[in-house]
Amino acid sequence: MTPVLTMTSRVGTNWSSVVVAPAFTPNVYRLGDPTAVRCDNVGDTAKISWGAGADTGVSYRILRVGDGVTWSNLTRSGANLSYGDVTSSLFRVQTTEAASGTTSVGVAVSVQRYRARGGLLGRYAYCQKTGLR
Repeated sequence: MTPVLTMTSRVGTNWSSVVVAPAFTPNVYRLGDPTAVRCDNVGDTAKISWGAGADTGVSYRILRVGDGVTWSNLTRSGANLSYGDVTSSLFRVQTTEAASGTTSVGVAVSVQRYRARGGLLGRYAYCQKTGLR
């Protein structure tokens, strides 16, 4: 895509001017998704982890897909989701950068809740698929 900007000015019927700006190619910055995203069952929680990059200006967040709410803002890699945290079964791990206000599309992670019969002791959050990439 190469946009061209044109400005046309008129004063009455005796004077008009057309200015065409030089063409330019826009540069769109895209932030990459977190790498090596994993979901592993650890005890009664679902542990979501990913490879944190070396860039100190980048942070990560876990977004609940169902309502679009940020579940957690993290600066390093990893978070444990318990039974009470899983109000939506689909989460998205995204890379964010404050300097440009850019957020990656993210990697989808499916986490489910399980409640065993018999009360409070059997409440679990578990990964639908473990070891995502």
